[in-house]
Amino acid sequence: MEKQQPLKVDQPNPIEPMGVHSLNPRNVPVDGEGLRDWSSPLLCGCGEGPGLFCTSMCCPCLINTRNLRRIRYLEENNRPDPRREELLGEDSLFGIFLEAMCNVTWILQMGTRRAIRDRYHIRGSSWTDCCAPAWCQPCDLVQSHREIQFEEEYLMGQSQGEDVRHVDTKSEV
Repeated sequence: MEKQQPLKVDQPNPIEPMGVHSLNPRNVPVDGEGLRDWSSPLLCGCGEGPGLFCTSMCCPCLINTRNLRRIRYLEENNRPDPRREELLGEDSLFGIFLEAMCNVTWILQMGTRRAIRDRYHIRGSSWTDCCAPAWCQPCDLVQSHREIQFEEEYLMGQSQGEDVRHVDTKSEV
């Protein structure tokens, strides 16, 4: 009589938690779809430092174009932009023009927010990408700045062999 082989059933592997890496340096819990929340809340921008929050209120186009420049650089090079602290860049002129002429920088922020959500696998929708900058433009800019900054700090710490998961990130413009 032949010995029967046990029945093998292939089941999908469970989703591994994201863990700490450059796209989730604060180790924010991830759901079953691989999405997470923002690393910092939307409504606490004034504690970030007077320079960043005030600039976000007075000239949001500058902070938005800087955030967009930084996220694009990270996507293309997987390292922080060496010009990440520069407020003005060649890409700032279009934002300044739009802000001066019709105060619609928040519309551009929708695209930047979406790019950040896509890169970091952050839960949200087109609706939240619209509402956050429309209702509290400076808060959205600071939250976006922080999310990018957390990855930059993580990558800089990795290159220097440091553990930067719990660094306090108070930054000026």
